Amino acid sequence: MAYSKKNSNEKGAILIIVIWIVAAIAVISAILSLRVKVNVRNNAFVKMKTEGFITIHSAIQRAIYYHLIKPKLKDLTEEEKNRDSYEYQINGVTVKVKEIPVSSKLSLKNVRPELLKQILMNYVESEEDAVAIISSIKDWQDSDNLENVHGAEDSYYTNLDYPYYTKNKPIENLKELLLIKGITPEMYYGSKSLPGLKNIFTLYDSGSKIDINTCSQDMFKVFGVDEDVIGEILKRREEKPFKNFRELNEFLDSETVNLLSKYFTIDLRPSIITFKGEVKVGNLSYSLDEVYSFESSRPVLLEIKEWNF
Repeated sequence: MAYSKKNSNEKGAILIIVIWIVAAIAVISAILSLRVKVNVRNNAFVKMKTEGFITIHSAIQRAIYYHLIKPKLKDLTEEEKNRDSYEYQINGVTVKVKEIPVSSKLSLKNVRPELLKQILMNYVESEEDAVAIISSIKDWQDSDNLENVHGAEDSYYTNLDYPYYTKNKPIENLKELLLIKGITPEMYYGSKSLPGLKNIFTLYDSGSKIDINTCSQDMFKVFGVDEDVIGEILKRREEKPFKNFRELNEFLDSETVNLLSKYFTIDLRPSIITFKGEVKVGNLSYSLDEVYSFESSRPVLLEIKEWNF
């Protein structure tokens, strides 16, 4: 009887061990299976991303070529001369490319202090808050550790919950604005009522005014332009871009034209242009921004930015 009980216990122990081994094998198999699936998906994503990059880059090169030869083409209609967006069939997919002159935004380097203050006043409660942000932007970029009035240096940033030091060098990436005292994510990214600072400013040397032919609709709102006036400007420039400010007098009063001339200009030959391309490859939508300078005889690539969504 004792032998039978002992034998039964041994069989039970062996059964438990076998069950644990089977379970361990099942877990290991599941992990390996998951890794294989992840690797397959990653490889597919990399493949689609690579295809997307090559496809869009090819389309952008076509758009650049057309941009360069367009002034030499004599038989173009007015619409074709003013065209700034294109569609190309490449590798079996449709690629959309749009030209966006850098002058459609304000240069953060060259913006006039009074204009910068006026823009910031849209986002803060008081003029003092706007002045404090301007001082903090100066402190972020200057080489010393001396605070401007209402500004911020190491003494402020190193006492934050997640401390860091002042850069004390010029801004190289617009996202640095998020690190500067007084600038919130809502200000940077925008809201339903106002565009984000990232959509207003550029770090390229685009001048101290904005091109009225290519700027976004939101840019007019920042400067308090009336909705009806905005609508008239957008309609007119879509039909035929403005060649000079005198053309605004055809449908706007002199006071409105004077207001617009404070903030806007007409850039007929932009020297820096972003070519924005978009394509869908499989389930992946892919966007590529390539920024080129046309100041010399040959276009010079300044920057490439990739986006997946």
